[in-house]
Amino acid sequence: NLPALSLRMGFNYYHDGMTISNIEHGLNQHKHQQNQASNTLKAVMAEGEYRLAKGQISFGAEYSHTLREEAFLRYDDMLRSWRTRKQNRVNALLAYSHQATCWNAEAGLRFEHTDDYYGRSRLFPFLNIGMSGQSRRQLSLSYAMHSAMPTYAQTNSYMHHDIHPDIVSTAKV
Repeated sequence: NLPALSLRMGFNYYHDGMTISNIEHGLNQHKHQQNQASNTLKAVMAEGEYRLAKGQISFGAEYSHTLREEAFLRYDDMLRSWRTRKQNRVNALLAYSHQATCWNAEAGLRFEHTDDYYGRSRLFPFLNIGMSGQSRRQLSLSYAMHSAMPTYAQTNSYMHHDIHPDIVSTAKV
């Protein structure tokens, strides 16, 4: 006999960083340039199910914090530039599903809040209905909406400054 309530929780932490230095020794002066980049990701989630009669209530919540910091330092003339991108994101889910002999249905709501430049909150409904026949035929109908976010690889630009004594430029690698 399965318990009526089940819970799952998790936590993730990731941090990396790198520094690239270039020192040129000339007759009259030394030129020192440095690129720094760091990434931090923190995420926590909890989700669960509660059996209720012939159905099940599903619920969950997630929180994530991402931070990317980039800096370019040129020490001979004290040129400094930096860029910081950060985002806090909260998601919550509540759904009910019912399973019968030859059909199943699930309906619910997903709440998303993003604390970034735009600061958006949205509520998205979803629905899934499925039927199965005796000869292994299945038919399902689904409707779902959610926000599309870029992947971590798309937001992690690894901008590097071209290390040249007279020109400061940027290029995506």
